[in-house]
Amino acid sequence: MEARRDQERDCTSMKSHRANLGKLVQKALRGGKKVSHTAGQADVSGQKEPVRLRPDFISVTRGPGMHSNLSCGLDTAKGLAAAFDVPLIGVNHMQAHALTPRLMYALEHEQQGDGDEAVKPAFPFLTLLVSGGHTMLLQSDSLTSHSILANTMDIAIGDCLDKCGRAILPDSIKATTSDTAYGKHLSRYAFAEPSTFSSYPIPVKRSDEIDKAVNEYGWRIQPALGETRKMAFSYAGFVSHVQRIVASKRTAIDEAERLALARAALGTAFEHLCSRLVIAIDQIRSAGTHLTTLVVSGGVAANDFLRYFLRAMLDARGFPDVQLVFPPISATFSTHDGRGPVVLEPCTDNAAMIAWAGMEMYTAGWYSDLGIHALPKWSLDAAVDGGIAGLTSKHADAALR
Repeated sequence: MEARRDQERDCTSMKSHRANLGKLVQKALRGGKKVSHTAGQADVSGQKEPVRLRPDFISVTRGPGMHSNLSCGLDTAKGLAAAFDVPLIGVNHMQAHALTPRLMYALEHEQQGDGDEAVKPAFPFLTLLVSGGHTMLLQSDSLTSHSILANTMDIAIGDCLDKCGRAILPDSIKATTSDTAYGKHLSRYAFAEPSTFSSYPIPVKRSDEIDKAVNEYGWRIQPALGETRKMAFSYAGFVSHVQRIVASKRTAIDEAERLALARAALGTAFEHLCSRLVIAIDQIRSAGTHLTTLVVSGGVAANDFLRYFLRAMLDARGFPDVQLVFPPISATFSTHDGRGPVVLEPCTDNAAMIAWAGMEMYTAGWYSDLGIHALPKWSLDAAVDGGIAGLTSKHADAALR
């Protein structure tokens, strides 16, 4: 049944891509910046005054993701690269998430007139990618060098929270939502205001995670792998436990217990995330490497309670010097053509992060052959499948770029 739903979702998404992608590309090209014509200047229109410059390169998501959707975008990008006779850059979707804070820094400082400053955060740093499809902790040493420290053994944290939300949220809330992002709605239900975040106790010691007392409602939720230091994430069993708690109630859960369950589900999910992070930082520093920056990106990074929880738990466990870098939940930028502001949600999937990742790769001398194909599975770690550098080409004159 699950496989059939995935196929139907894949087909629906592919149809949407094919119906809309061409129109969106046309809109983007027409919205390009116009400049006065200069002798010898390459342009899109062939006209003399004014012209839109042709792009320096074409950036496109190559993977990971659904093969049909990736192929649709990749075919379009190849056509544009061939038509404009410019390089193609096939971007790793997860690399783009990791680089999003650098994009936001560049955008913000360009608006402030500080465009010559080095882009931050500078490598190396730790990267925590949290979304509906990924839960991964990496050590990011450079643009193309990323080592996986911990990955999910089963489902991602975003998928986990959506399933918990479906089980816990009252029908009255689910009936009024326009989407199925139940994890987001669960967080708003559990913690309506930031002032309520502190109602969930931060585990000051590792023993606080491992042995939790049964609460007044007769249940408890333990983080996965609590009694081990295994560098991995696991959320499938966690979801099943939450669903069993709900199913065990012979009558409808009263509001107080429902709220307690919502807070326990979110808090414990984030505890598990943070516990592996604390272990990783401890191991890295014990080995003599003193990383002090953690980039947190992906859709779940937009969760305010997660932002609070990460900071509070790192402080409690002795790592107050670790700087947390999140993309803003929402950002507004002016446009050069005066058509009004552009609102970007940098934590979620967006075209801007793919364009930026492509630009960083292009500037460093990387490009993709026009014969590349989509990669539904593509790790950031070279030890897994070659990583980014292993599946991307580099110009001989890269040092001159």
